[in-house]
Amino acid sequence: MPELPEVETVRRGLAARLVGRRITHVTVRRPDLRRPLPPDMGQALTGRAVQGFGRRGKYLLVHLDSGSVLIVHLGMSGRLSIDTAPSGGAHEHVVLHFDDGAVLRYDDHRRFGLMDLTEAARLEEHELLRSMGPEPLAADFDGPALAKRLSGKDTPIKAALLDQRVIAGLGNIYVCEALFYAGLSPRRRAGSVQGKRADRLATGDPGRAGSGHRSRRIVAPRLCAGVGRARLLSAPLRGLRPGGSALPRLRLRGRGASHRAERALDILLR
Repeated sequence: MPELPEVETVRRGLAARLVGRRITHVTVRRPDLRRPLPPDMGQALTGRAVQGFGRRGKYLLVHLDSGSVLIVHLGMSGRLSIDTAPSGGAHEHVVLHFDDGAVLRYDDHRRFGLMDLTEAARLEEHELLRSMGPEPLAADFDGPALAKRLSGKDTPIKAALLDQRVIAGLGNIYVCEALFYAGLSPRRRAGSVQGKRADRLATGDPGRAGSGHRSRRIVAPRLCAGVGRARLLSAPLRGLRPGGSALPRLRLRGRGASHRAERALDILLR
């Protein structure tokens, strides 16, 4: 499932191409995604200009000049493609046509994604967004802020970080990597991650702009044609230490995890 860095990559790419463009018409081929599309979505989008692209956690936000916001979640297999014509493929469910001839296609063979409309003034109250935690890319997100979110929690740290009510946008891949580089076991009690441990985890979190976006850790497989296709996993995500030997594996609440062995950081820094 696309995580915060992938959705942010898509957001930046779409913003560079489509801000200021006007939607001339909308083609809906299948309205039955994870949840039904709004019945008036085509009418609400037609004739509207795109004012900007935002993001909240794993959700892409398309701000329109009408004051409405289109909320998009890519689910497990959703893909946005900027092209000059619809593909007509079996999994092409929604197509937005723009005044410059461009089209934005949404393909999703599993149909786990979703789209919804709301008003910008009520965006934070939307049922999909209202309970979400803080953004790890926010300027005020640091070790103390993370420690406060984790304080008193008895769940494993990995489970806590995957909880979108604690921190928005992180998923299994980046949580595993963040814990690896912070030197923390995914089984550690979340409430015990305080002080320097929280500082280490917050500053080394691959959701941060300095790592997920500018280092080799970004993973954006086929999410948006012409926007972001990098796929280069760093060692802990492949289940390997930097030297090539296998990392221990475990399962927590049904999710797989690689975690560092004793003094694995020493190996990493050699």
